Amino acid sequence: MQNTTITHKVVILGTAHGSNVPGKRSPDGKFREYKFSREVINLLKPRLEAHGFTVFVDMPSDEVPRPGSTELSLRCRYVNGICKKFGPQNCIYVSIHVNAGGGRGAETYCYDLQGAGGRLARAIQKQLVKTLSPFDQGYKDRGVKAHPSFCVLRQTAMPAVLVLNVAMLLVMLSMRWRRAWIPLAAFAAAFPAIRTYIPLNFAAADDTAQEECLRLMTFNVCG
Repeated sequence: MQNTTITHKVVILGTAHGSNVPGKRSPDGKFREYKFSREVINLLKPRLEAHGFTVFVDMPSDEVPRPGSTELSLRCRYVNGICKKFGPQNCIYVSIHVNAGGGRGAETYCYDLQGAGGRLARAIQKQLVKTLSPFDQGYKDRGVKAHPSFCVLRQTAMPAVLVLNVAMLLVMLSMRWRRAWIPLAAFAAAFPAIRTYIPLNFAAADDTAQEECLRLMTFNVCG
């Protein structure tokens, strides 16, 4: 019988766009997607490393190569280079974004709903809804969707997902909630989701990072 145990220990985190990419911000210009993505990754990377994961970031700098086709090509080349070194069965790719469209809620994209990327997407989406919905009664589960035309899903060799953490309308509404909690919320959702998808031996005390984030979120909403 084929061994289907998930043994991934390499996590590649994908940043969203860059400071030099037009648009990609809230209507008032105060919330920038590139900055949000990097804030989440700056929370995720050291915590995952503390749990024994090897973590890479595809484009950590604020500015990215232009035009967009060059940016995407270089991202995929970098990700696939790591995949070749460690093996696709040991790697996952999580690209962190914000939905610039209307409405509220989150959605997670994968290449194929039936594949390993689909399982990873469902784990992250479930945790996003669980983490964020208590803070917004209008928060919606937009679901897990296959989107094989996304370059970072189509042209990467390991399970890959693109996460749209919150809709821009929620960002605007969060002015009264102090916007700083939004990256904390994304971290609090992604961290246990990756741990669920990639089962390793974790100490119970290691949950304190997520608990602290949820405490800060509650303070920022209610304080």
